[in-house]
Amino acid sequence: VLADMAMDKKLWLKSLGDIYADSLPGWPCPSCEEGRLHVVSDSLRFMKNRVQFPSPEFKKEDFGDNKLLGLLDIVVSAFEKMQWQQHKFVAFLECKGCKEVVTVSGRAEIFRQDANVDCAPTTKLYPEFFSPPLPFFPLDRRYPDSVRQSANNAFGHFFNDAGASASAIRQAVELLLDDLHVPVNGEDGRRLSLHNRIEVFGKTNETYGELLHAIRFIGNEGSHPGKVERIDLLAAFEILDHVLDEVYIRTEIRKKVTESGKELAAAYR
Repeated sequence: VLADMAMDKKLWLKSLGDIYADSLPGWPCPSCEEGRLHVVSDSLRFMKNRVQFPSPEFKKEDFGDNKLLGLLDIVVSAFEKMQWQQHKFVAFLECKGCKEVVTVSGRAEIFRQDANVDCAPTTKLYPEFFSPPLPFFPLDRRYPDSVRQSANNAFGHFFNDAGASASAIRQAVELLLDDLHVPVNGEDGRRLSLHNRIEVFGKTNETYGELLHAIRFIGNEGSHPGKVERIDLLAAFEILDHVLDEVYIRTEIRKKVTESGKELAAAYR
């Protein structure tokens, strides 16, 4: 059972690439966390963007050191982009298990030859918003409510604002330390930085301390626009999933097993 709780990183890596309208990755339901979401029939809608190629697509930096090759690269890139029409999309997703409904919206690219075909196989979707957010890993009820809320906020921003997602997952670490009664202030009464709080925690939990530092690094990068990669966020989610599982579930199970062992040993003395 515990193994089933682990984050399915392969699923989320698929979500970073091109997603085709007729074959979604199989996202988990935010309600039951077990069923998989599928597009509700006839709910997928598109609207063509007024601006097809925003100026950032053609920056001077793209020319590189070799001006001629840089220009050729941009011409080729522009030609490829012109084969696709930029759209916005909205849709309803439904859980195959509990029948919960999720809304999704974002960008879409439709191949020009298929522009008049509804939901052509070549249509590529780039989701930005899910309501409610998708669960990247199960948030067990035994986890503190505050930590679960911050993690859920991080999930909600994953596709549309990597920096905000990183900041939320960093906050989850702060709240985790709060729940574990790690001191907020030092002996001099001054508030401890997250780095120092993790150091305090790490004195008795060295392995977990190192893992939380990794999340802190990513969270710190979230304060700098464009510095956080979504693949790094997946690593942070995976780490938090592991730490929460170890602290709140496996530790509880080990304690129960230890108690059962003592009772069994006492009964046969």
